[in-house]
Amino acid sequence: MLAALALAASFAASPQQAAMQSTGASGVFRTNVVGNLATVYVSGGRLDGTRVETAILVGRFSFGWQSLEVLDNGCLLPERGLSARTVALLMRGIPSILGACAYDDGPTADEGSAADVAAIRYRMRGPLVPYVIVSGPFAVGGWYGAGGGETFFKRSGSGWRRIGGSGGATSSEELRRMGVPNTAICAFRTYDAKCPNKHISYNSSPTARP
Repeated sequence: MLAALALAASFAASPQQAAMQSTGASGVFRTNVVGNLATVYVSGGRLDGTRVETAILVGRFSFGWQSLEVLDNGCLLPERGLSARTVALLMRGIPSILGACAYDDGPTADEGSAADVAAIRYRMRGPLVPYVIVSGPFAVGGWYGAGGGETFFKRSGSGWRRIGGSGGATSSEELRRMGVPNTAICAFRTYDAKCPNKHISYNSSPTARP
């Protein structure tokens, strides 16, 4: 029962419902929908003990709407490869709440086929799931909002099975013990991986969009 409740809480039938249930928000002041993305400005919620009054980026997938990010960083939307026009439409009428732009080398958007990304996202715990990366028969999904961490999967028949992951970042050695090859470890942006071109922007051409 608890597993079913956790799964149900990771997506919703509308962008407003997804944003509210992922943050516990009591109010929605504005929603902008642009294709399969939406920004929802919420108030009255809390994440990790901190009061939430901000915009939540939400994506639409085959199973419904899922919260992706708290928009507290001015780089988050451009890092997803969105055009300036799309960013402007998503932030239309929303107060200037984005913090200073801070880039990093971590994953910033989905990579993999739309079907595989949706299958992994459906199984993620949330409450916010900023990215899913699929590399061959392996995949990782990031999550935060009640702590934060990564969940790893391996293809099993026509589906996916969870093989590990928990709170915090996972090391290359831990992934190797799960049977994950170095190609996938590098694709997952693992913090201590020894990879070619590690400091080049990894998100120049994500292959899946919500």
